[in-house]
Amino acid sequence: MKKPRLSPRRSRQLLIASLGLAFLLLIAGWLLAPPPADVSPADIGPLTITVPDSDDDAPSEPEPLSSRAVACVICLLLAAGSLILGYVQAFFFYRCPRCQGSLLWVRGLLPAFCPHCGEPL
Repeated sequence: MKKPRLSPRRSRQLLIASLGLAFLLLIAGWLLAPPPADVSPADIGPLTITVPDSDDDAPSEPEPLSSRAVACVICLLLAAGSLILGYVQAFFFYRCPRCQGSLLWVRGLLPAFCPHCGEPL
């Protein structure tokens, strides 16, 4: 059998580290989120749709995103990327070195024996 490039222990450590990094990035994205507008629901009034009568009332350009909103989106995308990459590497490398059986869905810490072939890890 061909030995994997990463040991199961190192792969499990990388998976846990990617989950922790994603959690920290989600918190950073939440902290960087722009504050909500100071508008109470009573100030909004009923929802109505207005149709302009002429072309003079063309819609204005939307406001550009603030740097805080961009940083928030970047943090959320990095968190998603960290989760995806952590699980992808675990899918390929968190395996028994003898039978190549996946250890990804084994609960708890790194098992002492492979649940597929019974060999010690």
